[in-house]
Amino acid sequence: MANLLTVSHKHFGQPELNSVIGIFGERLTNQMSRIASLRGLFMLATVPQSNGVPNLQNLNALVPKFIDLLHQADRQVHLETLSTLAALLERY
Repeated sequence: MANLLTVSHKHFGQPELNSVIGIFGERLTNQMSRIASLRGLFMLATVPQSNGVPNLQNLNALVPKFIDLLHQADRQVHLETLSTLAALLERY
């Protein structure tokens, strides 16, 4: 899903982009899809400037989920969460 958005985000409206962020948020709560969701968000945050920057307005809804992930004992989840947060803060 993140690959699709990195190249075609200009063709989606804001409601569609907001629903995608909601889907990523739901996937952050599932243990099986958590790492993939973090990597997808990282990919969206590191889209090259030449492709344009996707307008992701409701990222603040994900902050409590990021905090919950940082409280877990899994090292890989910590690293992925921190790298995603750093990329999002740098871009947005």
